[in-house]
Amino acid sequence: MKERVVTGIIMALVALFAIRFLPSWLFQLALLVVVIIGVIEWARMLHEDVRLPYLLINTLLLVIAYIFLVTHSHDLLLTVNAFATYVWLAVPVVLYLQVKYPRDWIVSTRLTAFCSSLMLMGFFVSIGMLHQLPGGYGFGLVLYVIALVALADSGAYFVGRKMGVNKLAPSISPGKTIEGALGGLIFSTLFAILVALSLPESFSVGQKFGFILISMIASMLSVSGDLYESLIKRHAGYKDSGNLFPGHGGVLDRIDGLIAGATFFAFGFYLFNMNVSTL
Repeated sequence: MKERVVTGIIMALVALFAIRFLPSWLFQLALLVVVIIGVIEWARMLHEDVRLPYLLINTLLLVIAYIFLVTHSHDLLLTVNAFATYVWLAVPVVLYLQVKYPRDWIVSTRLTAFCSSLMLMGFFVSIGMLHQLPGGYGFGLVLYVIALVALADSGAYFVGRKMGVNKLAPSISPGKTIEGALGGLIFSTLFAILVALSLPESFSVGQKFGFILISMIASMLSVSGDLYESLIKRHAGYKDSGNLFPGHGGVLDRIDGLIAGATFFAFGFYLFNMNVSTL
């Protein structure tokens, strides 16, 4: 437990420093490395015949996306974000079907490889584009979405321990409960409301409502991110995606919920066309 706490504190401090103080291009380079490690971890959960092509193709695509980011060529990246968001919106339905009517095709190597590639790419460009927002607001939004997902996760854990009775997806993640998920949603929604209320008057009521709405959906989808990775790990026979962080597992174990939550938050942020100059 002590090792887990110490590792968690170190990870939080390193992430905070990188988000707040690194120049945008260097932060995105660090993020690129993190996501490529995630690609490596996901590859080992796939059939060995596709691991090398999966690694090479995704690494190449991520490097290309990095070039688009540092040159502020966002049009194509917004399209990637949109497609990744559509996949995440379908994941809750897929998870429900897998719990009620298990099917091998849902966890097939080809489908998993395709979806995970789009998910990781979508996460990379989403965080990268948010961080690039002008006026110093980018790092604030990145920290916000991380805190939002963390509150959803922590709220679900504590409420689930105290009040959890009904299992959310017992065949995928036996420890998760419906009560815990609702508790996490309440925690994150209250946080979103507090942040929205603190925005200046120049931020319209519609924009504030949109901010809260996309935060709530991002929070709910973060649960799907956690469950989807758990489903793939369980099918592949792994407890953790890796062992990079003592007591915490691998990169994917730390950011599975954030991958989904950040992708949708960025999608919603641009969909509502929020003007960061008014923040």
